[in-house]
Amino acid sequence: MNTLTALRSFGNPGLTPTRSTRIYSNRWYLCTFQNVERDPRCDYVGLATGEYTELLSGHAARQARDARLNHLNAISQWNGEVWSVEGGRLHGQKYYPSEAAAKIEGGLLTAKNEAEWQRCQQEIDEQVGQSDEEIETIYSQCSDWMGVAKWRAGVEARRAPSQAYFLKRIIITRIR
Repeated sequence: MNTLTALRSFGNPGLTPTRSTRIYSNRWYLCTFQNVERDPRCDYVGLATGEYTELLSGHAARQARDARLNHLNAISQWNGEVWSVEGGRLHGQKYYPSEAAAKIEGGLLTAKNEAEWQRCQQEIDEQVGQSDEEIETIYSQCSDWMGVAKWRAGVEARRAPSQAYFLKRIIITRIR
């Protein structure tokens, strides 16, 4: 643990070496963050070892710099090209400094979406594969229960929109 991590963890969680850096809204910045340890039982646990870098717009870089629980270690202005990877509703939009990095991230997001779709398909197939009595026992207590046949038809009708949601194409575009 270095001095900066100790001060952030125990004394001043908003401390950052980049507090006085001037950030313009119409420019791009490479921001280096310290890894964060999280626990699913609470919002935040503390700072971990290691760092990662993100390319952020001026507005997002300013928010990162001024965050209350700050883990921004360094910031520098980026003058190169900027590539955007939009992953839809599941993954949002991130920015990368090169086309190669954007394509790698796009491939990872596509693989993640396909794996999630396969998992959902398996769960749906397991539910549909249950006997009528099991389905009746599970869902008959619901206030809007209309019977096993309508339930099965509804599950099948919702499959196509679910596929469109999970397998949405990843869009890679050059912004600058």
